Amino acid sequence: MRHFACLLLVLCPLLWAAHASAQPTEPAGDVSANALAQPTKAGDAFEVVTPTRGFTQSSAADDFAHARVMSIAVLVYSTIIISLLVSVAFRSGQWWTPMSFKLTALTIIISASLFLMTAGYNENQLTPVIGLFGTIAGYILGQGSSALVARQNSSPGSE
Repeated sequence: MRHFACLLLVLCPLLWAAHASAQPTEPAGDVSANALAQPTKAGDAFEVVTPTRGFTQSSAADDFAHARVMSIAVLVYSTIIISLLVSVAFRSGQWWTPMSFKLTALTIIISASLFLMTAGYNENQLTPVIGLFGTIAGYILGQGSSALVARQNSSPGSE
């Protein structure tokens, strides 16, 4: 149970960072729907005026800068968490036990996934990579579970 609590403490901020970076930004200010399209007469044709007051116009350079800052933040946070995991496991004398390996590997997989998401890759580029990460995570979590089931079935108290 203690390991599960540690896993939650490590992974929740990483998942929160991914969720926060995926949220769309709201337009600043209060712009009513009537102010967005006010036709003005210019000769015989009407022109639609769309004011930019209250809206943030982001360019490709702004998006790239935002993605770069978020990617660096994810890398720094992930490095801190992984180094804390390794140092705690090393100090407790349980270095490279199956549980510490699983915890470290899953943290690395989730960190790499978050980095790819914040780096600005699109859905078509991320799908196979996330699938591969999911396969690796499933393999890591499944290691030793068949031995545990066999041990439980061979114990004299099991029915």
